[in-house]
Parts: sequence; structure tokens; C-alpha cells
Amino acid sequence: MTINRQIYGKDHIQVANSYLVFAQLCFAREELRGAVENQEKAHLILQKLLPPTSDMLKEAKSKLDYFLKLAVTQETTKATPQRVMGSNKTKADLMEAKKDTEASQKQTVDNYLKRMNKVATNPRKAAENNYLDYLEY
Repeated sequence: MTINRQIYGKDHIQVANSYLVFAQLCFAREELRGAVENQEKAHLILQKLLPPTSDMLKEAKSKLDYFLKLAVTQETTKATPQRVMGSNKTKADLMEAKKDTEASQKQTVDNYLKRMNKVATNPRKAAENNYLDYLEY
């Protein structure tokens, strides 16, 4: 890249091609910011050198738009909490719900054990209580 700029100058088709190659390399490595930056530099040079109807200029613009769209999607995906597959809740929501469920189950078991302790001391109460009411399915 540096050699191309020294030999041809900063606004030459060879320099633009180098930027296009770097953009493709960044894209292949999933470095979308680098892909956008290099594609944009190439597009700016090509705008100066080629007529607006040039196929090369149109292709450079469409790739720039594509890389920008992917980069924005990637950044917004990083910023939003990810949902667990098959659920409309985030991992944090599921962990909170799991803690609530575990606390509720512990309370149910504690209540059941208290009732069982009372029943063990009073046989009449054992016949009156249905302990299945305390179990969660």
C-alpha cells in the first residue's frame, strides 16, 4: 500500500485496488470496521477517477453499502442482550426466573416439612391433610 502510494500518488487506480483488497481481507477476517474504512477509501478514490456510470464504481459503492449494513448489524447485535434459543427472554431474565422458581420451590418444601412435622406429632391431622397440594409439578 505504502509503495503504491509512493509510486502512483494517493489518487490512483492501483492505490484504490489496494484498498479494495484490504477491504476484502478485513471482511474475510470478520473485521467489519476495517472493511468499511478500506472500502470507503477505495470508493472515494474511484469517484475522483471514474465516471459515475462505471461498473467498477457501482460495485465499490454496493460493497461499501453491504459492509456498512453488516457492521451496523454487528454493532447493534453486540449491544442488545441475546435471547436464549426458543425463548423471548434474555439470559439475565431466565436466571432471575430460575432464582425465583428455586426460592418458591424451597419455600414449598419448607412448608411441606413443617406440616409433616406437625402431622408426625398429631395422627389426627395426618388424615385431614392432603400433602399433594404442596407439591409442584
